[in-house]
Amino acid sequence: MRVYFRGRRNFWDPRVSIPVLIPISIGLPLTFLTLNGWVVGLPLILLALYLLFDKMGWVYVVDSEGVKVLRRRRVKGFIPLHVIGRLTVRVRGGKPRDWGRVTLGFACLFIGGGLPMWWILDVGDITFLGPDGRRVLTLRGVKVSGFLEALGRALRNHR
Repeated sequence: MRVYFRGRRNFWDPRVSIPVLIPISIGLPLTFLTLNGWVVGLPLILLALYLLFDKMGWVYVVDSEGVKVLRRRRVKGFIPLHVIGRLTVRVRGGKPRDWGRVTLGFACLFIGGGLPMWWILDVGDITFLGPDGRRVLTLRGVKVSGFLEALGRALRNHR
């Protein structure tokens, strides 16, 4: 079995980063700046760490068999490669495809994002829709360009 892509859910997905960063941003000042704030601050920080490990536990794999979604090393979703050709792939998020790299770089610098925005902009959701329009599998917070390139390589090698 050849693995083309293996990636975790990205931290910069808003469904991961916001629930983690809010308790940390409240818990750290409470812990270190108030007299008995550690009573509330420490559980908030522990809650944030739990949420981080819980939400980052999803692993997305593209291999020679198909697309797999793993959670705690168990397969939660699977689509074989020969079925993917009949499905519709809907991408939400990711880099704008019609912008050039220079234009995208200047836009990132102009809005004050700097270099990390290159990586943040490429995080999105990929949904596989069946012929009837129903959702077959959804990958959330995945690096879109890397996943689609790996899926293309897997489909080329499969045929």
